[in-house]
Amino acid sequence: MSSIDKKDLINEIVHRLEEKTLSVFLGAGMSYDACCLDWTTLIKPYAEQLDTEVKDPIDALQYYQTSKGVEPVALKKEISDNFLGLKGDIRHQILSKLPIRNYWTTNFDTIMEDSITEVNFKRDIINNNDAFITAQERRDNVVYKLHGDVNTPKDVVILRDDYDNYPNTHSHFITALTNEFATNSMLFLGYSLNDPDIYNVLNCLKLHMYRLNQHIQYNQMKRSSCRSYGRIRTLCRLLFYCLL
Repeated sequence: MSSIDKKDLINEIVHRLEEKTLSVFLGAGMSYDACCLDWTTLIKPYAEQLDTEVKDPIDALQYYQTSKGVEPVALKKEISDNFLGLKGDIRHQILSKLPIRNYWTTNFDTIMEDSITEVNFKRDIINNNDAFITAQERRDNVVYKLHGDVNTPKDVVILRDDYDNYPNTHSHFITALTNEFATNSMLFLGYSLNDPDIYNVLNCLKLHMYRLNQHIQYNQMKRSSCRSYGRIRTLCRLLFYCLL
């Protein structure tokens, strides 16, 4: 796997921000400091009640729900309530001030949209398939909640059934994300390579693009001479300093 120098990466990100062609994809790592929860600790209380060991956390939770006869929506609310009222940090503040229009996340919390609101930008939240129909026309930013959030427990994606049915229940998300990858560059923050959330989302995306026979085009970006270049570069450097 090839690596890129941090300076070159910052330069590339700044260029794309100036061109307004950068979107961000936020994972659980961006919210960990606010809740200290990862997949293992989140599922552990339920996995410990099973009569057999299930290694995959998604399968373990599904087995718990089925074997215990728990109502899916009740279980989803119980889990998503762990992410109520979380507060962001300087990383989210910086992201909200950068010229980014679209934010994508599989997190259940509302940290990113709350941070955008704090800087007086008008944001729209897409947290289920129906939200695409009622989307606001005048908006500065859009936060796409691919797995639902604390405000819509019934739409939370966390059980194996949810993932298996995702192409049908969240078809608008897949289409929108496909278009996003075809037109913008995506900066992934807070994800690991073995994260089940990003693995399942990208797998759905891969299948969708295969059916469309669509390929993402990569274009070389030219250096911008915009006056805001220095401010954006400063914010990017500060963001990367906070991420290290």
